[in-house]
Amino acid sequence: MRRKTIQKNLLPALGLEALLLLLPSCMTFRHKVHNGALGSVEVSQNKYFLLFGLIHLNKVDSRAMAAPQKSYVVTTEFTFTDLLVSALLSPLTIVRQTVTVKK
Repeated sequence: MRRKTIQKNLLPALGLEALLLLLPSCMTFRHKVHNGALGSVEVSQNKYFLLFGLIHLNKVDSRAMAAPQKSYVVTTEFTFTDLLVSALLSPLTIVRQTVTVKK
């Protein structure tokens, strides 16, 4: 009797863990080009991927975002909003990432 109760309570927890595995984790990549950001202007765009990151759905060009500056900082990250959008789109295997250029 006790074993069936444990198995019954374990099933929802395993289902929740399986859903959480579909979400991307929080991570940030920061790249400094030349001397880094000389000002405080920031430009952001969202990047979308299909099949949980295997195929790019759109192109984000950080060099074009930084133009005409030659020194800037590129930050690529999963923000909280990205995680929410990715959770909604995860049945379609689509994830979103934010690219910010500070120049």
